[in-house]
Formats: sequence, C-alpha cells, structure tokens
Amino acid sequence: MKRIIIAVTLLLLFGSISFAEEANEKIRETKRDIQLLNLINGLYLSEEQMRGLLPLIRQAAMLTESYRETLKKVFLPEEENLLSSLKEELWATETGTASKETTKKVGKHQHEMKALRQALSEDLLLLEEKVKELLTENQLLIIAEYSPCLIPQKSLSNPVRVGQASSSSHFEKLLTKIKKSPDKIYEKRKEKILDRLIERYEVHIGVLDDDEKEALRKGYLELFEEAKSLSDLDFELKKKELAERMAQKGEKQKRRKKKYELGKIGRLLLDERVIPILEDRLASG
Repeated sequence: MKRIIIAVTLLLLFGSISFAEEANEKIRETKRDIQLLNLINGLYLSEEQMRGLLPLIRQAAMLTESYRETLKKVFLPEEENLLSSLKEELWATETGTASKETTKKVGKHQHEMKALRQALSEDLLLLEEKVKELLTENQLLIIAEYSPCLIPQKSLSNPVRVGQASSSSHFEKLLTKIKKSPDKIYEKRKEKILDRLIERYEVHIGVLDDDEKEALRKGYLELFEEAKSLSDLDFELKKKELAERMAQKGEKQKRRKKKYELGKIGRLLLDERVIPILEDRLASG
C-alpha cells in the first residue's frame, strides 16, 4: 500500500512539473507575441513594406527550419554516439585520454556543426540587409531604441518623437532631481546613484569590464556636475541636451555585434511570429 501511495505521489509530482513547464512555455510565447505586436504597431508599416517583408520572413523561417531538421536528424544523433564513445573511453582508461580516432571524430563533428550554424547566420544576415532596405530612417531608429515590452512604450504611440527627448526622458528626470537636491545630500548620494545607473545598464544592455565601467561612471558624473553648476534658468534650457548626452554616453559603451551575429532588426522582424501579424493587417487593410 505504501508503495502504491509513493508511486501515485511521484506521478502527480512529475505531472505537475510537466504541466508547469508547458504553462511557462506558453506564457513565454504569448509574451513574445505581445512584444512583437507592440513593435509592429509602432512602426506604422505601409502596405508595400508589409508585402516586401513577408517573403523575407518566410525565407528566414524556411532556412531556420531546415537548419533545425538537419540538426535533429543528422548532427544530434551523431553527436550522441560520439559523446557516448568518448565517455566510455575516458571511463575505461586511467590516463584520462581518449583514442586519437575518437578525438579526431569529435573535433570534426564540432567543426561541421559550427560551419552549419555559420552558413545559416550568413543567409540570415543577407535577409536582414534586405529588411533594412525596406525601412525608413525613423523606423530603423524605432527598432534601435526599442526595448521588448508588454505595455507599449509612449514613444511607440508617437513615432515622430522617437530619438528625441522621449528616448532620454528618464535621464532628464534624474538630472532634475540632482539639480534640485541640496549640495550636501547630492554629495552623500551621488556614488549610490552612479552604482544604480551602472547596475541598471548591465542588467538591460550588457556587462561591462572595469575600464568600461569607470569610463561610463566618469561620463555620467561629469554631466551631474555640469547640471549642478548651471543656474536654474540655464538648466531648464539645457536639461534635454544634457539628458541626451547621458544617453549617448551609454550608447558608446554598448557591446559590438559579433561576426555572424544577427542584428536587432533581424532578431525582431525576421521572427516567424511576425508573419500572421502582417498577413492579418494586409487582409483587413
């Protein structure tokens, strides 16, 4: 009886874990759909642009699916066999080395997988360039400044403002608070403010090395001091410019795109989830 209870408990446990994983996956997919909808809504694509984008996205989806199928049917089964052989050889020997033949096969397999990924990346990068050609400068700027969100950003509801003060409004609010703070309180808190800015940058944009952190910290601090030194009237006239300079300080520190790495435009607009969105817009337009 005790064994039956344990077995039932385990079945319920694993069943609940499986259900939770499935639910989490559905939530992730729905969030991604919402994020892409927000972007598409903010781009105000013309009918001509949507018709131009659709074949490029379909081609990207076809290339990606072909890559996945090749991995699933050819490379992953071969990898499993090679790794099993490697494990058995390492297990059986006291020297901790595998045979030259097995080592060579594993190296060759890894090289072939890398070449397959690189070929896909090169094809997708070519498609990304074609996507760029379809977009206006303002649309490119919207994508560059877009941060995936569930609630649409204010700048997306008014794309004319993208790249202007709206993109640096949080810096403007921060500088205003700093300007209004008494000198003693500012001196006491400025290091903590800088710490929070750097931490926020690393969470949302990318990790910095020590030199990059110091350069960004110094740049922010210079703008803090400049804001404090201005008269109230001059600050009101220059606060937007100071905020934009703060945003630009961060832009300079953004990590460079790696070779063969798809850019932001490709990662967003070549996503196959965009296909039904555009198809629906064209059908209802």
